[in-house]
Amino acid sequence: MLKVNGWASMNGGTTGGKGGAIVSVNNRDDFRAATTGNTPKIVQVNGTIDIGYTIVGSNKTIVGIGMDAKTIGTIRLEGSKNIIIKNISCTNPGGDGIAAGGGSSNFFISHCSPNNCADGAIDVTKGSDFFTIEWCKFWYDVWGEHNLPNLIGADNADPDEGKLKGTIHHCYYWKYCVARMPRVRKAKGFHVYCNFFDPAVDGKVSCLVQAAIGSEVLVENNHFESGDDALEYAEDGKILARGNTYGSKYIGERVLGNATSITMPPYAYELNSPDVLGALVRDKAGVDGDSDLTEDDAPVLPFPPEPEPVEKLELMLDDDATVQLPKDVHSFTGIVAKLKEGTYDVKVTVTGVGETVDSTKKIMVLGEKVLPPSSSLVTGFRLINASTDTEGIDIVEGGSYSLAIHGSKLNMKALVTDASVSRVKFELSGVQNTLYIDKAQPFCLHGDNGKGDYYAGTWNPPPLGAYKLIATPIDAAGIELSPKEINFSFIK
Repeated sequence: MLKVNGWASMNGGTTGGKGGAIVSVNNRDDFRAATTGNTPKIVQVNGTIDIGYTIVGSNKTIVGIGMDAKTIGTIRLEGSKNIIIKNISCTNPGGDGIAAGGGSSNFFISHCSPNNCADGAIDVTKGSDFFTIEWCKFWYDVWGEHNLPNLIGADNADPDEGKLKGTIHHCYYWKYCVARMPRVRKAKGFHVYCNFFDPAVDGKVSCLVQAAIGSEVLVENNHFESGDDALEYAEDGKILARGNTYGSKYIGERVLGNATSITMPPYAYELNSPDVLGALVRDKAGVDGDSDLTEDDAPVLPFPPEPEPVEKLELMLDDDATVQLPKDVHSFTGIVAKLKEGTYDVKVTVTGVGETVDSTKKIMVLGEKVLPPSSSLVTGFRLINASTDTEGIDIVEGGSYSLAIHGSKLNMKALVTDASVSRVKFELSGVQNTLYIDKAQPFCLHGDNGKGDYYAGTWNPPPLGAYKLIATPIDAAGIELSPKEINFSFIK
């Protein structure tokens, strides 16, 4: 069955090769002959075909027959219009699995299994528009820094303004996906819903949905089972998130995005509860052997209501008791004024749109004043030998450290025990300048892989001379706390 939906159903809709000849192929030459040109065709893929780099013309449906239909290489849409790709396992050890560019539009990719692609699994760039990726399963057999499933928009110079409108729903982002699930640039009204994210394997973690370069992304009713930084936004990118849930293996922040109003998708759609996605998407996403292209005319639901979030503040006392705090300033300060001097935690809980987000703030009570704590939650620094992955001595203010004694492949760890710290920003200056944010314990200047293996970065060996290092702890809400500063030097 087939039901074109999402952005691919706009702009006149997407029908692929409907009404055209049915052609069965099992080798590269026949595949290329069947997919070139603009004549409508339904191309049936049998078995495994090494297609190399094949540019597909307009008005084509490419559908796999059975469970073992597979392409090796790149299915390339270059200015192609009206394309359906269904029930194909796509892999490419040398590049993209499926790539759309050159202003391609109205393409619909359903129940495919892009895996182990050296570049993007499904990338959409260069002014392409009106597309939907649904019920696909992405994975890699080994970890790699370029395990990046979906890049939406690649270059600032590309003609992407007003383009790249896409929908990704009911996809399964599985093992060793690192980032770009998807990464979106410039697109307005981009829609990511009802996907299941479980990319972390053996301690590897991932950032997931990313909005950049002025894009606006609606992220709703997804489940983030594992990974780090479910939502990332940069360069004026906006995310409106609602109804998402998180699993026990997820280690990142649980945020509601950075926007309350964005360009919304114009079509109707049906949302599943995130609670059922684990069973539903893991079972149904990817190649399913169904080559039926009969249209499913089942109705879809209108836009779901958007409930207002509810915020609750609780003051946590020394005896583990909690006091619910009012939100008005006068009542709040009245309660705080009755406390004895000391440091307290205030827990902020926001509940709404299907999810609950907690964060903790520290306050210090001094008489009638309420001040933030002045001491840093970074309590010190320790030298790390990245060759042996062992911790060395604690760094002291003004200290000099010999590379002959401590090694030439080094890292530096910020000592943090407070659980409210979710990341540490390192700012190194002096004979070398570095800015790095480590997002998980142990917090290190040059990072680590989460399994006890430390990186040395540019300290292999570090240049000799004087340094200043400022480490700023950041809480789960993204608030920078009091920094810790130290001056030291490396000698021979």
